[in-house]
Amino acid sequence: MKTEEFLKARSERWKQLERLMAIAQHNLANLNAQQLEEMANLYRDTASDFALAKREFPQQAVSTYLNQLVLQAHGVLYRQPPNQFRQIIKYFSHGFPQLFRKNIVYFWVSACLFIIPAILTGFVTYYYPASAYYLLPAEAQSLLPIVEGGELWQDIPLEERPETGSFIASNNIQVSLMAFAGGVTFGIFTAYMLVLNGLLLGVLTGYTAVYGLGWKLWEFVIGHGVLELTMIFLAGQSGLMLGWALLRPGFYSRVTALQIAARQAFQLVLMVIPLLLLAGIIESNISPNDSIPVWAKWVVGLVVGGSFYVYALSAGRKTSLTIINGEKTSEFR
Repeated sequence: MKTEEFLKARSERWKQLERLMAIAQHNLANLNAQQLEEMANLYRDTASDFALAKREFPQQAVSTYLNQLVLQAHGVLYRQPPNQFRQIIKYFSHGFPQLFRKNIVYFWVSACLFIIPAILTGFVTYYYPASAYYLLPAEAQSLLPIVEGGELWQDIPLEERPETGSFIASNNIQVSLMAFAGGVTFGIFTAYMLVLNGLLLGVLTGYTAVYGLGWKLWEFVIGHGVLELTMIFLAGQSGLMLGWALLRPGFYSRVTALQIAARQAFQLVLMVIPLLLLAGIIESNISPNDSIPVWAKWVVGLVVGGSFYVYALSAGRKTSLTIINGEKTSEFR
């Protein structure tokens, strides 16, 4: 049997299974008795189709699609009522880090969309300071005269720090959620938010360097900056996942592909808000505090920010045993 014949004969029932899954939304109570029976029958038929595709077309996209469809349908039909506390623990111990690594390419693309404009505009502004007035948005240009006067804008009075920390965290959360939600524009607005914020950082870094304040700026930024920027990249990762699902839905309809990607992306972006709150606390209480040595701020920034990467890249890895020539070997993933 050719792939085209296989698809033509069976694809309509796969689409119907997708439609019923969308109605159920992981809750079978949303289906009436007839729909539930139909879904169970379609699940069994699709499982048979997957077994056939795995044998006849093992290297083709249809096999991957059917594998995912069967797994999702099984999860809807046979899932057990979750233990909420256990689900939360599992999310932090396995769910988030595994999902992060599975979609890590979007994270690196998000980081590049931020970092590359930051580096380029930093050099441009350093060698051509007047360009800052063209590169910065109008609402941020008020910072430039402050720098020209030999000062920075980050000095926060002690009594204002709790309120300022709340404002900073709220602003960063807003930027991150906009980068996430921007995925529904096929990722265009997500990319725009990342490039824009990278441009802002690059211009300000280059301009402060012109007036001998570049190192002082990063003495302030480093304590919270590693974690803060990482969370912006993470929000961008989530948005780009949505955008790619719309651009390349594969065998799914765009609506179904977006729903699947949104469930995964939302699980990632859940981590952004609490960690941005932590970054805001550091930014308002540690970063501007002159009584704290600069080296201690670097330690805080690198330890807090680096801890996230250690956790996200190593937690929740499974060990599987494989027997090769009579010997057991361990494989980590």
